[in-house]
Amino acid sequence: MHKQRTTKWSAALAATAAVLVTGVAAAGPASADEPPLGQGEVAFWEEAAFGSEYVRYVDPGSECVNLPFSTRMIANMVGPIDVHAGPDCTGGTYHSPDRDLHQFPGTFRGLSFRVVSG
Repeated sequence: MHKQRTTKWSAALAATAAVLVTGVAAAGPASADEPPLGQGEVAFWEEAAFGSEYVRYVDPGSECVNLPFSTRMIANMVGPIDVHAGPDCTGGTYHSPDRDLHQFPGTFRGLSFRVVSG
């Protein structure tokens, strides 16, 4: 699993949204420090805004992953993921299907996640 943490990503939003909606990458590359989200990747934002800090995981596997901060939003190109409100995949759960770009409902904040089958 590869993890990348940064505060920049707004330029890649259009490319990521295009892939999530159509399954086809948008033409033209994003800048070198703002890559689009590709198949096998998932990103979490600290706030429900793309300008906030985010962390991106490449091929996270099926083990529980504790996030470096509580999160309010997900872009998922990995497959079904359960996001948990507590550390170590405990607490309330938000289920994210594959190709999901979503703010978590209400006051839910994710602290850990796990890729699940089906």
